[in-house]
Amino acid sequence: MMIKICILVKVKKIMTKMVMMILDFCKEARSLPEIMEQFGFDSRTSFRRNYLNKLVKDGRLKMTLPDKPKSKNQKYYS
Repeated sequence: MMIKICILVKVKKIMTKMVMMILDFCKEARSLPEIMEQFGFDSRTSFRRNYLNKLVKDGRLKMTLPDKPKSKNQKYYS
């Protein structure tokens, strides 16, 4: 039980650090492929579910084309 808690805490710290790096990188508007490439993510689905959707929902990342969330020209900025 204690090992699981320690692992969860470490994962949370890693994810928090990644969020901060993503927000810093997106001070300039960036496309989804640019963000994924910068941080070495391979799975678009996983990246969207674990990071992007939450950041947009929380208002920490904004879309350049909010009325067209799936546009190929969509970029994200903090």
